[in-house]
Parts: sequence; structure tokens; C-alpha cells
Amino acid sequence: MYNLVSIEEFAKPVLSSQFKIFTPEKIERLLMEMGEVVKYFPAAGRSDTQFTSKHMNIFLLGRTPWSIMRQCMAKIQNSKQALREATFRQKRTSLEIEKKTKELQGLFDSASNPITEEEDFAIRSLKIDLEEKQSEIAESILYLEGAMKNIAQYASIFQQVKEHANIPDDWDELDYEKAEAEHHMKQAFLQSLRDMMASGRINPGDQEYLENCGIGAIAGQIEIRKFLSNWESRMKKGEPPPVMKEIDEWLNEMIAKYKHLPTEYISSYGIEPIDEWYVYRSEKGGEDEGEEREEQI
Repeated sequence: MYNLVSIEEFAKPVLSSQFKIFTPEKIERLLMEMGEVVKYFPAAGRSDTQFTSKHMNIFLLGRTPWSIMRQCMAKIQNSKQALREATFRQKRTSLEIEKKTKELQGLFDSASNPITEEEDFAIRSLKIDLEEKQSEIAESILYLEGAMKNIAQYASIFQQVKEHANIPDDWDELDYEKAEAEHHMKQAFLQSLRDMMASGRINPGDQEYLENCGIGAIAGQIEIRKFLSNWESRMKKGEPPPVMKEIDEWLNEMIAKYKHLPTEYISSYGIEPIDEWYVYRSEKGGEDEGEEREEQI
């Protein structure tokens, strides 16, 4: 339950008498209107909506299944850490509440009859401490559930992408490394396409990106010009402009055409494309299964 302990405390005459604007009547109105808002807090207990996460955040590392899965894992790890910290913080707060409750009971049990002014101050001070800690517990639940929502969301996206791409359950670091070239090639072409749309040329940084993938800036620029020229011709005939689905299809065509280049390029320097001896490997079958998995990936 999400409450307004801290605001409700303002309604006490000892505090409200110090305000210049909020009279007790205005505080009552504030509490009533805030009460209507608070009940919706569980719907907004995290920073991003599903649309933001699915249409923006998951593409931060790229547009291949593996890069999306990697982004999901990073998001889950961040939320897991936040959940861990909030959980232990809540446990410590609960322990402090238990401790202060016993201290308060001890003060009641040992109090004089009639109670002295010093004892009264000590009891009231402990009560305030308890109210503060109880308020912290109530507020922390909202953020705990927010972190759990984030974990659930990105775990669902992870599974959906994995199933859609037919990625086996026992994938490992070697599978990811083998798919990494596709990710960088797609990203290099996409960023270069943006450059061409913005300025009519590929900027030096993305020229280097294409070169490092073994494609080169000249081949990249020719392919992008062909793509743009083709769509300009089609739009003159009344076809709508390309949307991201068509751009993704073109990117896949570029991968199919140039997928051999990263390996050939780095091998020309005598460097192994992937050093397998120190990558994480899961328990897998024999060579036949490995060949089938490589075709899937």
C-alpha cells in the first residue's frame, strides 16, 4: 500500500501552524487530491514504458537478435543490482524498526508514574523515528516492484527474440562471438545510411567503421547510393518511401553479400577471427550438432 505518511504529518497543528500558504483546510484538500494520484503510482513505478524499452532501449547496441539479447541482459543486470540494493536496504530498515520498537517498549515499561518530561521527549522522539522508518518501507515497495517489472520485461523480450531467431537454449559465448560480425556490419551500414541522408556523404568515423569490418568506404557508399536511387525511382512512380522494415531487409541483403569480408580482412593480418581457447562454452553435443548450430547462427 502506498501511503502519504510524510504529507499526513503536515496536517498536525504543530507543523501546519508554521506554513504561510497551506492552512489546515488546504492541507486536507491536498491530501484528498494526492490520495487520488497515489493509487496510480504502481502503474508508473519505473522510468520507461514498454514502448520506450521495446522501440528505443533494446536497439542501443544494434539490430541483430544477439545484440538485442545482450542489451536485455545488461538491463536485467542493472535492475537486478538495484533490486538487490533495495532489498537489503529494506531488510536493514525492518531491523531498525524492530530495534526501535523494543526500545520504545522498554521506555514505556521503565517510565515513571507520572511520566517525566525527559521520558516524554524520549518516547516521542522514538515514535517519530519509527514513523520515518515505516514510511521508508512503504515507499520502497514501489521501487522494488519497479525493478521487478524491468526484469520481467527484458526477460520476456530476451526469450521472445531468442525463440524468433531459433537460437538454441544452450548457446554460449562462442555463438555470440560468431554473430558479432553481423551486428557491426549492420550498424556500420545503418550509420553510413544516416550520414548519406544527412549530408550526402559518409562521415570519416563511419568510413572507418566500414573499413574495420572489411567492407571499405567506397563499397559502402556505392551500395547506399544504389539503395537510395532505387527508392527515389520507386517513389516517383507513386510508391511510399521505405520504412524501417524495408531498411532492415536491405541491411540483411548487405550482410548476405559481404558476410565473408570481416573474417578475410582480419585473417589477412595473421589474426584469428575468434580465439576459442578462452571463451565460455556450454555443454553441447558432438561435431554434427555443432555444424548444425553454426548454420542456424
